[in-house]
Amino acid sequence: MNKSKLRSRILILRKKNSHKKLKLHPDRIFRFFKKNKINFKNVGGYYPCNHEIDDLNMLNFLRNKSANISLPIIRENNQMDFFEWTNKDPLKINKYGILEPISAKKTYPDIIFVPLVAYDVDLNRLGYGGGFYDRY
Repeated sequence: MNKSKLRSRILILRKKNSHKKLKLHPDRIFRFFKKNKINFKNVGGYYPCNHEIDDLNMLNFLRNKSANISLPIIRENNQMDFFEWTNKDPLKINKYGILEPISAKKTYPDIIFVPLVAYDVDLNRLGYGGGFYDRY
């Protein structure tokens, strides 16, 4: 089965099961970072849509631990950059229907939480097919 068909099937299943919310455990993830000496000050995330795993609690948790949080903005040339964001800042809807920050302060994340459709047993990510995170 090709990636496009697989992606479509998984998105249908995810929508059917959207009531079964998958949750991140910020405290466990933060302990993992500390235990493995993964240092970061700037964290890139995403604003969840399409029944994605909601990373907003994780981003707020990390903000409370003094991390700077940013979200991506898709540029006209289909390139992606990250811009500073707090949960009090306004967002706009881009041409893909995804919420983006209005901020003009570009940042460079040390670590990025990446949205995905699925992953396989070898932890290969299946994204939405746009290649934005691959190019970043």
